[in-house]
Amino acid sequence: MGIQTIENRIEEIQKSGGKLFIPYVMCGDGGFERTAMLIRLLEGAGASMIEIGIPFSDPIADGPVIQAAGQRALDAGVTLKSIMGFLKTLEPINGVPRIIMTYMNPIVQYGFEAFFGELKAAHVSGVIIPDLPLEEYEMITPYTIPNRIAIIPLVAPSTDMDRITRILDKTSGFIYTVTVNGTTGTRRTFDRGITERLSSIKTHTKMPVVAGFGVSTYEQVRELSDYCDGVVVGSKIVDLAYQGDYEAIEALVRG
Repeated sequence: MGIQTIENRIEEIQKSGGKLFIPYVMCGDGGFERTAMLIRLLEGAGASMIEIGIPFSDPIADGPVIQAAGQRALDAGVTLKSIMGFLKTLEPINGVPRIIMTYMNPIVQYGFEAFFGELKAAHVSGVIIPDLPLEEYEMITPYTIPNRIAIIPLVAPSTDMDRITRILDKTSGFIYTVTVNGTTGTRRTFDRGITERLSSIKTHTKMPVVAGFGVSTYEQVRELSDYCDGVVVGSKIVDLAYQGDYEAIEALVRG
């Protein structure tokens, strides 16, 4: 089965009454063989989409767990070019879309045309770029649009609704709502205002709203999903993968 667009995948899940569960993996952490095994496990367990991190030396949005995973991959010689080659050979199963999470520096170094052209060949449907502001989206839209790569926006707790509206005019797929001021990483609790924030954003857009940063338990997944369309779980899965606890990963995805 070929890869689905993000929009088609979301529509399919929502029609069945489900919520989005988007796990994150650091590409190349532990080697490409382990990344391939992890992606296959997540596809088989029912992941809605898979967010694939590109290791980078200065990951401003990543907390300690994901930073460490990225550094392990870099130390092992993983490069953006080798990641592209790896993903091209790993065709998706069950139509699960892939989203790349990276930063502007690797994209600029790779070249816009080459980067987004190869993303398409690597079966990637969307991209998250935390350090690309709304005002600079025009730098990449000439390459994302023809390659059908969705720009997934990150919206911070401090982003006002006027700016969110302008962001939504230039993006597609879903809106990734950050639950905390800070970097990724597991947390025991969330600020009480986050549920109101999620509900408020949903009233202003028809685009699916997904919560992420700090989501690490099934209870948190259920709690936040009551106020939005789904969640992203990153640091917890990266940590479990590093420990080799794949049963716990599968249990978390299956819920």
